[in-house]
Amino acid sequence: MSGTSLFTVGSEYDTNVQAALTNEESGVTLAYFIKCTGAPPTTANKYAPSCIAIRTDAGSGNKGVYENTGTAASPSWNLMGDVAAGEITLAEGSLLVGNSSGVAAALAAETDTQILVGDGTTVASVAVSGDATLANTGALTLAAGAVTGAKASTALNTKVVSVRIGGIPNSGDDRYLFVAPSACTIANVSLVSDTATTGSDGSNNYTFQVANLTQTQDLLSAVVTTNSNEIAADTVFDITPDQNATIAANDVLELQIVENGTATDLTSAEVFVQVEYTVAA
Repeated sequence: MSGTSLFTVGSEYDTNVQAALTNEESGVTLAYFIKCTGAPPTTANKYAPSCIAIRTDAGSGNKGVYENTGTAASPSWNLMGDVAAGEITLAEGSLLVGNSSGVAAALAAETDTQILVGDGTTVASVAVSGDATLANTGALTLAAGAVTGAKASTALNTKVVSVRIGGIPNSGDDRYLFVAPSACTIANVSLVSDTATTGSDGSNNYTFQVANLTQTQDLLSAVVTTNSNEIAADTVFDITPDQNATIAANDVLELQIVENGTATDLTSAEVFVQVEYTVAA
């Protein structure tokens, strides 16, 4: 090895230096092995690029071997084995994904309009299919006719109809309420009055029933009463069906109101009734 020598180095360089491979003509160390505690030294013009420093206080399980990735004039020590993002060779549009062997493998993710989907084990680049298409701008477009009653949420299928019934005669009244436009389920019936009821008891009160006149069925197993359940002004008063709530197209519903005894006078009240229903899928 003309022009080079391998020798043990002492205080001429650094008391921690163990050995070096030196070019005798230039005096530049080509392969320089040192031990150190703490960060490796940065003395200028002693450590050529790729010189190795071994940190003796790294501790169990920690990396402690450094490489000078700088210059002899300005050493820069990087841990060997650490990989910076810029050092990885990877095709544009690809990702590193752990494979079944537990090592990184390239996954091509650049296919136009495809998305990454996990399957519980790994991830794959797949095309969007079914009721929608996806553009590479991120825009999702639903296919014509894709949203049907069966696929729509309950919220989308829920409709509300409001009926003004005016005041309620002292004797009570029966009012046509709703004609089903299609098969549906009555989710709720509610009443709003601008006049509150007061003093209702077991003898003096209003009762409410919702009847399906077409099927001769009641939608409440027991009437709703204002006894201990007064109507508050401008507040929703629920008359919620608990039976026979699924009705057929063209079924006619009637709100049956009975005044018992002497209840609050609602003859001049402004009363609205609201029917909430869900269209069958």
